[in-house]
Amino acid sequence: MAPSRLYGLDWLRVLAFALLIPYHTGMLFVGWDFHLMNEQTLTALQRPMIFSHHWRLALLFAVSGAGTWFALRRKSRRAYLADRCKRLLVPLVFAMLVIVPPQIYVEHLANGQTYASYWAFQKTVFAMEPYPKGSFSWHHLWFVAYLFTFTLVLLPLLAWLRQGRVLPRCQAWLADHPVLVFCLGLGNLLLNLALKPYWPEVTHALLDDWATFARYIYLFFAGFCVIGDARLRNVLQQHAWRALAAALTLYGLVWLTWPTIYSWPGALTTGYAIIDLFTWLIICALFGLSLRYLDRPHPWLTYANEAVYPYYILHQTLLLVAAYWVIQQPWHAWFKFGLLNLTTLIGCALLYDGLIRRFWLTRFLFGMKPQSKRRDPEQNIAALDRPTAMTPPNAL
Repeated sequence: MAPSRLYGLDWLRVLAFALLIPYHTGMLFVGWDFHLMNEQTLTALQRPMIFSHHWRLALLFAVSGAGTWFALRRKSRRAYLADRCKRLLVPLVFAMLVIVPPQIYVEHLANGQTYASYWAFQKTVFAMEPYPKGSFSWHHLWFVAYLFTFTLVLLPLLAWLRQGRVLPRCQAWLADHPVLVFCLGLGNLLLNLALKPYWPEVTHALLDDWATFARYIYLFFAGFCVIGDARLRNVLQQHAWRALAAALTLYGLVWLTWPTIYSWPGALTTGYAIIDLFTWLIICALFGLSLRYLDRPHPWLTYANEAVYPYYILHQTLLLVAAYWVIQQPWHAWFKFGLLNLTTLIGCALLYDGLIRRFWLTRFLFGMKPQSKRRDPEQNIAALDRPTAMTPPNAL
């Protein structure tokens, strides 16, 4: 019998992506620098958005690392790299030329620039001058660009670890010392202390964003090493509530003391470093809780797993195009916030169901497999190593 599927990780990925629309909609209303901003702010959104910001995308990088572990069990390095080009590079290039430009267009209009037509603006995209001076950017798809880069950088090492004896021995040692699994966040803390003073700004531009790059590639690698091992997954399940309590306690301490210490020398760098330890703890907690309580199939889960990637590619463009008109209206900010969430969700659903999922070309351009091959090791976390009634415990 084939190994059973870890549906808990499927649910976790879908739930993490589900936060994208309300988070980016909230960016219009919290007064932070964004492509478009509503005049009236909603300060009540700030705290939950800050909280989710510290772990939401970090969680997805860790899930992607776990997916790489299982993918390399079934594919050669060359086959896996070819798959990543289809699933990541093709949608990224297509989106930078077609999906992202309307975001830049409405931002330019909001800043007072004019064009004879949208096609006149689109010509500036093909000039490939980087944003903000030009109109060529990956905007919210920086996640895809970084993930593809991680694949290129780490693939030789990951393939060697996947087939060698070093990593299994390290995993067995960590399983015998569970507290060390949760201490892996100290690696991120040290990276932040070392790099943040030199690259303090988060640019998502890859070449001048090395503190952010190091943070996420570490989490990608940690997801590969930890979630791939059944014994370590058991550790996360057993200690999930303790990890969550530790994460929330740590976050609460930083939040309560920050008004007092933020002006101290080195406080900003130290604060970010401690938050990175919080990030790893809450990721461990969420992995453990999802495997413990959500590890069951559902007909909707198959649809959602396939839909979240196209939704991710589409959502910010639909949001900003709608927001360009909505934020100019004299409505209350909460009404605008709700309307934009609903409009973006409906737009994604209509385009996905009516167009993207139905045709080979659109599926290809949005990183989906042909309809006859819907399983994907990263997006669906398929066929994970776990004993079943017909699988002896040592067959891991």
